Amino acid sequence: MLTPNTLLSISFKHAFSARYAIPIMQATNRSMDTHHEDDSNNKCSAAAAERNTRPILDVLQTHLPRPKGSLLEIASGTGQHAAAIALEFPELQIQPSEHPSGDPSLMACIQAWTRDCPNVVHPPLTIDCSQHVSEWAKAAGGEDALLCDTILCVNMTHISPWQSTVGLFQGASHILQKPHGTLIIYGPFTVDGKPTTDISCEMRCRTNEFTLHGPQAI
Repeated sequence: MLTPNTLLSISFKHAFSARYAIPIMQATNRSMDTHHEDDSNNKCSAAAAERNTRPILDVLQTHLPRPKGSLLEIASGTGQHAAAIALEFPELQIQPSEHPSGDPSLMACIQAWTRDCPNVVHPPLTIDCSQHVSEWAKAAGGEDALLCDTILCVNMTHISPWQSTVGLFQGASHILQKPHGTLIIYGPFTVDGKPTTDISCEMRCRTNEFTLHGPQAI
């Protein structure tokens, strides 16, 4: 058995508090993520999302502060997580997003996955976490439109510049509703100096920004 990734939950109350849960799943080959596309409906699928959706949903059952509130997903990727969360929490309002310089087809893919989800009300936003939250707000039509109870970020912090992680926290401090607002980060980390997943050299070579951080650093 392998403890693949860590879900880090940070509560924005009077002060920061953090806790992390490491779900156990069957060890699988994570040497290179794979995608397949269905040209008939713009849907594309990521193997990583297929593997980790259920563990993420299980942990959200415990850590989601308000199942009837609102959730902003940062770096939604294919949109599979947003669609699965929408189905699991039908009273949760979900807003997906993706980096503006990402694959242009991802926006159509996110919309394809969430098209039949009544609680995904708006199209995906373009958000660059390395920028100030005022730039996020431009994409949303104002900072008030970004206010939410939960921010979820899956598999971003280890493959993006450190400034994106810093900006994620700075943005969260502005738009998460107090006192229950919670930032939830899922991905590979180091715990006690050891990686929580086996990342191959092939994966490390996909980006010069690849770095595993410990929960304490984040």
